[in-house]
Amino acid sequence: MPRQSRSNQANSSQLVLDLSGLTGGPGTFSGTDYQINYAIYQALDMLAQVSINPSAQLSINLEPRGIAPGDWSRWDVSFGRPLRAAEVKIHPTRDDIRAWLERIASTRHLDDEPVQFEFVHGRDGGPLHKRLDELIRAAKSCDSVERFNELVGMYSSDADVVEALASLGDHAFSLLRRMQVMLFPPLILEEQISDRSRAIAGEIGGRNLTNFLFEKFSAASNGRIRFRIGELISELALLGIELEPVATKETIHVSASGFLAMAFLQACPDPIPGEIVVQAAGTSLESLVQDLALQMSAGTVSTEPLWSIQQLPQKFKPKGLNVALSRGLSALLAYVDVHRKDAPGLSQVRNAVSLAGQGASTDPALVAQVFLRLDKLLKTLGDKREVLRVAELSISAARREDCNRTLEVIRGETHALICGRAWVFQRTGRLDEARIAAQQSLQLGEDIGWDLNTAFCKKCMGRLDRMEAERNPRSNRRVLLAQSESMLKEAASRFAEMRELEEVGDCTSLLGRTYLIMGRLHEADRSVRDAYNLVRHGNGKDFIDLVILTGELALNRGCPLDAIERYDEALKLVDGNGIDESELRARARLHRARAYAKLGRTTLALEDYATSSEMYRCLDELEWSAIAEWEAHRLRGEVPDELGSELESESFLVRVLMIRQWLDSLSKRPTSAIAFRRALPSRQRLNELIAEARRQAATETRVW
Repeated sequence: MPRQSRSNQANSSQLVLDLSGLTGGPGTFSGTDYQINYAIYQALDMLAQVSINPSAQLSINLEPRGIAPGDWSRWDVSFGRPLRAAEVKIHPTRDDIRAWLERIASTRHLDDEPVQFEFVHGRDGGPLHKRLDELIRAAKSCDSVERFNELVGMYSSDADVVEALASLGDHAFSLLRRMQVMLFPPLILEEQISDRSRAIAGEIGGRNLTNFLFEKFSAASNGRIRFRIGELISELALLGIELEPVATKETIHVSASGFLAMAFLQACPDPIPGEIVVQAAGTSLESLVQDLALQMSAGTVSTEPLWSIQQLPQKFKPKGLNVALSRGLSALLAYVDVHRKDAPGLSQVRNAVSLAGQGASTDPALVAQVFLRLDKLLKTLGDKREVLRVAELSISAARREDCNRTLEVIRGETHALICGRAWVFQRTGRLDEARIAAQQSLQLGEDIGWDLNTAFCKKCMGRLDRMEAERNPRSNRRVLLAQSESMLKEAASRFAEMRELEEVGDCTSLLGRTYLIMGRLHEADRSVRDAYNLVRHGNGKDFIDLVILTGELALNRGCPLDAIERYDEALKLVDGNGIDESELRARARLHRARAYAKLGRTTLALEDYATSSEMYRCLDELEWSAIAEWEAHRLRGEVPDELGSELESESFLVRVLMIRQWLDSLSKRPTSAIAFRRALPSRQRLNELIAEARRQAATETRVW
């Protein structure tokens, strides 16, 4: 069986297949097929190698035989470092062997670039071939040229031995030690190709892969063509042929734990602590570092300061991967629990979410608790869609038939309902659905006697009451705000009994916002001061919310400069999280725009409105994006009072889409104030514009 070049000996490799002189006749075609099949065999191995070590720039060159002595293109196949040069013949003749020996003897730079010489053949090559094989074994068994000369002296009367040694010349001993004669019958070669391609691409994909390579290499018989393995992989992907990384003779030194570690790293979008990788792989750090030494030296796996893996052409799916993902997720959640108040904890949220998504089908009991353990950190990232996705992941896992509904699992579902589903729905305007989720959580929590969850539900309901009062100022506003005050006070009291002081602070902050809406500014100020003493200062979501609320109070008191100072502070805190697309950032920008507008700094206000709108759009929060854009239109004087009144009952997204249409229709008309007012649409035209805006809003809006 041909021996493969080790990829840890070089980061690049070439295979050169000589197709010279192979024209005409069935016998010649048989030789061509044999050489092409050998190239396919090597290519399949290289495809597997790249999956383990993508930094190795592997390629295959198919070209005519060179002319100059020592030219490596003279060899049927050559590849690797140290270089291996192989003559590939299906029916070797005595002349073929003589020519091979002569080329070896004439090879230049032998000392500068040690070369391994191989003669790959499909059938026995006669007496000279057999004697050559014996000479090679003899040279490799001797530790000195003197011992070799003594040994072969016994064959001085053998014409084949004499001819072989004469062909190699004075360096026969050193050259023979670099040589190997290998029998590789065509049927065995074809079987190996079939087995390897099936292992890499499956039954059907393997056949398609072999056919693809055969067509590629056959087409190269007319001239030199270089095939880079990475480019071949890209072409295969376009054809829908997916490759599975498998162990080869190049990668067999990687243990099962090593493959599990690499597969685990592929499942993590961000760098992850090495201790988590070790636990996921079920091994020791020392063993894992030894197993992945090649990948680390090549840069495929990085370990400083955290562990990560390069993007590879294929995904690893080793045996035991699901168990490794579960072990890793469990270890990572424990790590986050310890570091939840520090940057390292926040940096691992995306990894935990990714692992939970991939392990939901195999460990539902663990996934059911993921939202509960990531809640605050998820919200700090500022992506409500992601908060909802993880909450739904935990809820679905807890409700699976194969999930053992322990107390921890039920708590996970209960918390995901109130602090995930209801939390997102109330912040995206789906207040009725939020209230349903809150009631479900409240009932489930009371069934298991979980007082902490009851406090969360009361807090959520208090916020819902205030939001409904803001949405419908003419409908039960006073009653709803009174209910909000009562619910938030009850929630704060419950949290205080359980010594959950940060939650007491959050309730107090929410109570301050309720008082702000009620116009009870003195009580709002007092609530904010109390909240500052309870909420942990830093770049956490609750504290940033409190800073933004402080700015709103300042603006409401007629102090826009103080408000801007608070919004600037909030933005700096968000920057400290290292999160680009954060809802907190968009909200702070929106409020700062309002403060700038109060000061008459229109340019700065419009810049913040535009930035906030775009941020909300990136977060797929189209209604909030439209609010920022609508206020910008009004600031520019593009919304006449009459038109604003007509649109008051519409969503902000419909308002913005309608105003865009109307302004576009006016783009070529006079823009004086009088002409602008006279251009107001008729009742019929207004209804048409609103109807069109509603249709467009329906196409743009996706239910989370």
